[in-house]
Amino acid sequence: MNPNMEFAQIQLGRNGNHGNPIGVLDSRGFSDIIDSLLLLHDSRAFASGEEAVIRAWFTTYLDWLTTAKNALGEHSAKNNHGSWFLAQIIPIARYCGRDALARELCEEDKARIASQIKPEGSQPEEIRRVDGLGYSQFNLEAQFQVARQAAGLGINLWNYTAPDGASLRRALEYLRPFNTKPETWPAKQNAKLRPGFLDPLLIQAKAVWPDFTLDRK
Repeated sequence: MNPNMEFAQIQLGRNGNHGNPIGVLDSRGFSDIIDSLLLLHDSRAFASGEEAVIRAWFTTYLDWLTTAKNALGEHSAKNNHGSWFLAQIIPIARYCGRDALARELCEEDKARIASQIKPEGSQPEEIRRVDGLGYSQFNLEAQFQVARQAAGLGINLWNYTAPDGASLRRALEYLRPFNTKPETWPAKQNAKLRPGFLDPLLIQAKAVWPDFTLDRK
C-alpha cells in the first residue's frame, strides 16, 4: 500500500470520496509491526535491502502522519482516536530515528491524560458513547501503550498525576469493579463484554506498580 491513510473509512458520496481522519485508527496495529521489525533487525530472514526499504516506507508514512490534514485531525481528537494516534506514531518515530519527536509526543500525552480522565478515574469522552465501558477500556489500552513507549524514553507516564489528581492508575481502578461483572456498568454498553475483559491491562499494571494486586474480587 502507499504510505498513507488518505482513503481510509471513505463514506461514498461525501468529501469527494476522500478518507476521514478517523480512518487513521485503522493502522494502529503498525505499532505491533514495529516491535516485530526491531526483533528482526539484521536477521537473515530479511533479503538484502529489505529492511532499508521497510524503514523508508515508514519514514514516508511518518511524514504523512505529521503533515496530512486527516492525520492532523486524528491527532487533535480528544477521545480514544487521539490516544491511538499517539500509540501509533510514537513507535514509528522511534523506529525512524526521530526520538526527539517521540519524546515531544510522550510529553504531550500528559495534557491528554489530564483532559481525558477525571480525578476519580472516569473517562467522559468514552462513557458518553453507546459502549461506554468498552470504549473506556479501549482508550486505556492505547494510553498504556503510550506509557510503555514513554518509559523507554525516560518519561514516566505510568506514575504521572495531573494537577487535579487524574492518572492512568485511577482510570484503571475506576473500571476494575466491572471486570468480573460488566453487566453492572451504570452507563450504556450495548455490546456484551465477557468477565475478565480488563485482565490484560490488570496484568500490565501489576508489572508496573509493585503494590498493585491482581485480586479480582
